[in-house]
This record gives sequence, structure tokens and C-alpha cells, in this order.
Amino acid sequence: MGQIILSSTVNMKKLFSVITLLLLFVQLLPAQAAIASRQRPLSELTAQQKETYGRFLKDHWQSPEQYVVSKFADHDIVLLGEWHRIDHDVKFVQNLVPLLYKSGVYNLGIEFGAYDFQPKVDALITGQEYDEQLARKLLFDWRYDWGYEEYEDIYRTAWKLNHSLPAGSPKFRVVNLKTLVHHDLIRRHSQMTKSDWQAAEPEGDEDKFMAAVIQREFLDKNQKALIYSGMHHAFTSYQQPIYLFDKKLLYKLNSSRMGNLVYAKIKDRAFNILLHCPWGPDDAEESEDNQIYPACGIIDALMPTVGNKPVGFDLKNSPFGEIKDEHCYYAIGHEGFKLSDLYDGYIYQKPLADYRGCTVDTRFIDISNFSQLSADLSYDPTYQAKIKTPADMTADMKRMANIHERMRVFWK
Repeated sequence: MGQIILSSTVNMKKLFSVITLLLLFVQLLPAQAAIASRQRPLSELTAQQKETYGRFLKDHWQSPEQYVVSKFADHDIVLLGEWHRIDHDVKFVQNLVPLLYKSGVYNLGIEFGAYDFQPKVDALITGQEYDEQLARKLLFDWRYDWGYEEYEDIYRTAWKLNHSLPAGSPKFRVVNLKTLVHHDLIRRHSQMTKSDWQAAEPEGDEDKFMAAVIQREFLDKNQKALIYSGMHHAFTSYQQPIYLFDKKLLYKLNSSRMGNLVYAKIKDRAFNILLHCPWGPDDAEESEDNQIYPACGIIDALMPTVGNKPVGFDLKNSPFGEIKDEHCYYAIGHEGFKLSDLYDGYIYQKPLADYRGCTVDTRFIDISNFSQLSADLSYDPTYQAKIKTPADMTADMKRMANIHERMRVFWK
């Protein structure tokens, strides 16, 4: 009898343990669901969509490198728009340099440097020895927080190419496009007068300035060039909405970005290509928590079905260009917005969940330039107070380049 009671007690304990585990599991389900819900769901493609888009890619397949180079056959200026600090995007541009040269394109214009320093850039990429410290300084003197090895190495790539050329061959050029901003003269914006801004930004509007450099350095010389910049600078026919989200007010449609101004002069001799990246929604400022897949996620849903192979393809006169997206930022002020309204071409290299950031150059900020850095940060005393050592700035650049974390909605 005692043995029976003991056996029953043991079974009851086992049953209690099982029930306890089940209750804990049920309690965890909402948390697990919340974590899963943070990941952006991919679109469900119909069989017809898979057939239409897949067939177009198969019939027009080009590697991203082939695609960019091919556009110079009937265009003088090709604009390549990026999201910034994405490792494989900058390396892609580096890989393009020798291919551009081989095809007869000897110029790369980049947003990531001040035109004021162009004589130093020309000397750097044609010098007998490569001056790594000069490359580092060229970026620092343009912008104190852009210390990424991949952007620095654009100059190194051009230098290597130029040193491989036979004597007498034309040299490849990297041309800085951006204005030189005197960050140390900027204070809180509410305290800045018109004359203060003129002193801090003597070259005026950056897009107008970059367009003028493209005209002077390439078009006036009848030379072709690849222009590498942030994606909004590279708009051509598309007009960017200036939208006040807090007031739900469309202020204007901007037709004065760098690419707009170039396109206004040379029309279809310009062609722009978007590097695959997240978009923002139409109901709030884009943030790391509300990013959405571009073009309703159709491209991201399709690419795994074709092996996620890197590819470049047209948007104009293609089924991809007809993809409509009414709920993205770019649809604001553009009724019936479709992908080909935004750009002419597109490059996909890998899923957003696999994106990684650029490598911070740990020697970018050191004791020799830290006082200048501190002066450049004077516009924001709160931020300035946090950057007490070169290591603090290096850490902040690493944070900005943590693209995997910044795109966490696509993988968490």
C-alpha cells in the first residue's frame, strides 16, 4: 500500500512539472511572437509574378559590374546612389575602377570629399608612393566622422590602377565633388544668422555645387564619368518630397538635387542606378525601427528564388519598373508612384539581412587632430561633451557603421 502511495506521489510530481513547463512555454509565446513580429515579412509572390520577373532577369541577366559599364555605351554620366556605410557597396565601386578604365571611362566623381582639395587628390593617386596618411586627412578635413577604410581605399584603388598603366597612358581620376563646410563655425541653428551660414558654408548649396563640378570637370571636357553619391543626390527626373511629418504637410517637391540639375542640362545622356537598400514609410520619418523593404518587398521576395545572385537590371521599360508602392516615403506627392519613377536602373547584391557596415579606421582620429574634432563638434555641446577622447569618436563611428544592427528589422 505504501509503495502504491509513493508511486502516485512521484507521478503527481512529474505531472506537476510537465504542467509547469507548459505554462512557462505559453507565457513565453507572446514574447517570442513579439520578437518574430519585428522582422519585416516578405511579400508572397504569385506564380505569375515569379514567372514575369524571373523571366525578365533570365533574358537580361548582367552582373552588377557589367551592368554599370554597359550604360556608358549610350550615356555620358552614370549616377550610382547608395544608402551609406555599406561595406559591399563601396567595395563594388572600387572593383569598378579598372573596368571603367578598360571601357574608356577615366573619371569617378565622389560625394565623399571636398573639391577644394582636388589638387591633393590628383597628386595622391598619381604619386610615386601611396600616402595613406594623406588619404586619411583628405576625408577628415572634409568630414570628421567619415573615417572608414573602404572610402579611403577608393583613392588607393585608383593609385594602383594608375601605377599599372603603360607610360603615356591617360590617368584615371577621382574627383571630389562636395563643398567644404567649416564645421567649427557652426553653432546651434537657432543662433546662426545668414552671414554666419555664409561663413560656415561659403560655397553655398551642396547639390548645386556638385552639379557645377560635374559640368566643369567632365561635361565641359567631353568626358564620361561615374558619379557615386548618396541616393537622394543622384535623383534625375524624380522630384524628392520635402515633407513635414509632424504637420502632415508636403512643403514642396525638390527638383534641385545634384542629379536633377545634371539631368536638366543633358537629359537622357544621364542615367541613374540605385543600390538595393531599405526605404522609409509614408507616415513617419525613416528610423531604424520603421524601415521597409523597397518596392513592396517584391525584389527581396524574388531574389531567393533565383539564388540571390548579384545582378543589375533596368527599371525603365521593364516589369520591375512597373512595381507600385503607395505606402513608402517616395510615393508622397507622386500619385501612382512606381519604381521606374525613382531610378532608371537597379543593382541587387545580397539580402538586407546580410548587410554589414564599413570598417572604421582606428587611426582616423588621434591626438594630432582631436582638437580640431572638438572644435568641429561645437555646434552640439551635448554631443561634444561625450567625445572626450579619440577612442570615443572611433566608437561612435563604429556605431554608425553597425549596419547589421541598424537594419535589424530585416533579421530579428
